[in-house]
Amino acid sequence: MNKKDKMIVSLLRSDARTSISTISNVVQLCRASVAERLKSAYIKKYTALIDFQKMGFIHLLFWIKVAENEKTVFKKYLSQHRNINSLFASENGFFVDMYFESEQECEEFFASIETAFIIFEKHIFAIDEEIVQECFPQVTG
Repeated sequence: MNKKDKMIVSLLRSDARTSISTISNVVQLCRASVAERLKSAYIKKYTALIDFQKMGFIHLLFWIKVAENEKTVFKKYLSQHRNINSLFASENGFFVDMYFESEQECEEFFASIETAFIIFEKHIFAIDEEIVQECFPQVTG
């Protein structure tokens, strides 16, 4: 990834609606070059960042370790769960980011996974405040 690509990504991270013309002016490339870089770039998808906490949702981050023979099924289960925000696999377990509408919904979720899977360890963190989200170092020309 060269400096121009980093600048493009930085601009889009700060505002995904930035026009190709604006990006072109900032990074000093023609619009066609910017468009081509975007097609072959590192962007998975464009999305909106929703403030679920303002909507009254409970935000939980947790790390969980399941039995080795259940990792694939557990990953699929979490990936398809309606409350999942982000899911990351590590060598020893999963880092999970979820939102729930109520404490009861949280309790039901954890009861269901504890019934369905062998859980060796879990650490749950309730998030009170999101300080920075989806941030990327700003790259300037």
